[in-house]
Amino acid sequence: MKIFSALAVKEVVEPAARVFTEETGESFDTIFAPVGTLASKISEGAPGDIAILIPAALEKLQQQKILRGRFDLGQVGIGVGIKAGARKPDLSTPEAFRQALLNARSIALTDPSVGATAGIYLAGLFERMGITETIRPKVLWQRNGFDGAMAVAEGAAEIVLTQVSELVGVKSVEVAATLPPPLQLVTTYCAGLFTASKAQDNARAFIDKLLSPALHARWKAAGFTLPSA
Repeated sequence: MKIFSALAVKEVVEPAARVFTEETGESFDTIFAPVGTLASKISEGAPGDIAILIPAALEKLQQQKILRGRFDLGQVGIGVGIKAGARKPDLSTPEAFRQALLNARSIALTDPSVGATAGIYLAGLFERMGITETIRPKVLWQRNGFDGAMAVAEGAAEIVLTQVSELVGVKSVEVAATLPPPLQLVTTYCAGLFTASKAQDNARAFIDKLLSPALHARWKAAGFTLPSA
């Protein structure tokens, strides 16, 4: 079974797939990547069984009759990651957040060009805050949020901004705080089925597993708020 999945849900989807394989014998070919990258591949005709994207990308592919159904898995916001044990910057207000970025020696960010949800949003946010050119010399562009977190873990960057779920799975990195409410972006991740999939029953069974109460604790540990919460 082939899954195209946003990186933000990797901490839940990857172990759930291993358990599903143990229970059913179903094997997985899972591609984790930024949403924009996945949506382009799917739109261009890449075959699959399940896609886990954000609503706008899912709806566009539904309009093209490539995907069907929508199953909301959870919501997650953007956080600021630091080296575990490092002094936490003040991120309590928009002005404090702005000053923390100006004070940081180096900042790991996902390159907006790869189509990452947080990367695109943050690029626009920095433009609105008027600090894009000021922080540009100290930005370390990354392929995805996990790479950004690893840059902090390895000491290459002082802070990283990405979705909380991409921070919690990286050892030696902790979430200093989430973005202050006026600046926060909360993203819903949802699953859809490929209309041409030949594994419709197993694909739906795996989505049901992701939605099951047995995985609620794992979703929450990964930084997600559940749709029913």
